[in-house]
Parts: sequence; structure tokens; C-alpha cells
Amino acid sequence: MLKKCGLLLTFFAISRAQLPTSESLDKTLDMYEHHVNVSLDLEKQDYDKIKAWSEDFQVKMVDITTRFRMAMIKHQRHYFKPRAANERWMYCLDQQRNRTTKSEQVYYLKENMCLKQASSSDEQKRDAISQVGREIRKWRRSYRYLNNLCYTNNPDNIEKAGVCFIQYMERDRYIYAFQRLINLRIVLVDELYKSMQITLDNLERCLNTQFSKYLERVRNTMEVLNSCYGVDGVGISGFKDKNK
Repeated sequence: MLKKCGLLLTFFAISRAQLPTSESLDKTLDMYEHHVNVSLDLEKQDYDKIKAWSEDFQVKMVDITTRFRMAMIKHQRHYFKPRAANERWMYCLDQQRNRTTKSEQVYYLKENMCLKQASSSDEQKRDAISQVGREIRKWRRSYRYLNNLCYTNNPDNIEKAGVCFIQYMERDRYIYAFQRLINLRIVLVDELYKSMQITLDNLERCLNTQFSKYLERVRNTMEVLNSCYGVDGVGISGFKDKNK
């Protein structure tokens, strides 16, 4: 990022130092071409970076989700096993399983909501980057069009064609508009990266909250199981058959 910022500072410095009012025609035209090439380089760099960030973001989302799923599986290993000789226990255990299954379904529903929120949280920033990118491409197309227009209208006088082109650029304040768009894109890309890290933190908090609620529901279910099996005064800690 420091390298990119340094490039941007150079970008500004060159523009201010090489305005056609004080520099030769060829140098001014070279400066315009330099700006176009810089925008192309930055666009490619941003594309590669955002692609890599997005892939890493997806992997981390899966890692966070899997961690809580594994915690659920670990918890399930402590569930009670059937005791065929005790009908009352089997009945209560069945009730406990049904309630636990419902608790799991609630968790998966909330998990899906957390993931959807995480997946869509950065859409506005991505859209903003795309919009700025479209504007930059429009300016590049205008640059090529006006350049071709001037040289087409002055095929036998390259210097006159160059002056024609520079006049168009100055009239449209091309350099300053282009600089603002490039600078805005850099800021938006930086904000996107920061936002993606915040989104991952929010996803983990969201899933942790839902997992805690899941555990609370399971604990309540165990209390129901104890109450069910302890109807005759014997709790699950005794595992005592009421028929004996």
C-alpha cells in the first residue's frame, strides 16, 4: 500500500510539474499517456488484490463457521445413549433428542443469517469501486477518441494535432478529473480491505452469540430430560429403573 501511495504522490507531482503551459508539446503528450498507463496498471493491481482478498475472505468464513460446527459435534458426543431395558428412559431420551434437533435447526438458521449478512456487508463498497472503475474507463475512452479525432483532422501536421489534443484536455480539465478518480479508487480499495476484516470479526461474534444461545437451549433440554425421567422422584443422575 505504501508503494501505491508513493506512486500516487508521484502521479500528482508529475501532473503539476508538467502542465502544457510551461513544458514542450511532446513532453505534455507523454505526460497524458503516462497517466493513462498508470490508471491501467493500478486497475490491474486492484483487480488482483481484490480477487486474492475475496478468496482469503471466503476461506476464513469457512474456517470460522467450521470451528463452531466442530464445537457442536464435540458437544454432541456427550449426549446420552439409549438403554433398551428402560422404557421410561427411552421415552425421555426421545423427547430430549427432538428438542436438541430443533435447537440445532434454530442454530443453522441463525448461522445462515450470519453468513448472509457477512457476504453482503461489503457489496456497497464493491459497487462503489466498480462505479469509479467505469468512470475511469470512460475517461480513457474519451482520451483515445479525442486523440484520434485531432490526428485524423490534422493528418499532415502532427504538431497542430498535438495542440488540438492538449486544448481538449485542458478544456475538460482531464488531468485533475483523472487524478481525483484514481485517488478515490485507491481510498475505496483500502476501505474495502478494512471492511472485510471487520466483517470477519462481526461474523465470529454473530456465530459465537448464536452458539451460546444454542448451548443454553441444550442445557434447558437437559433439565426437561431430568424432569421427565424424574417424574417418580428419581433424576437422571441415578439412572434408576422405576420398575425395580
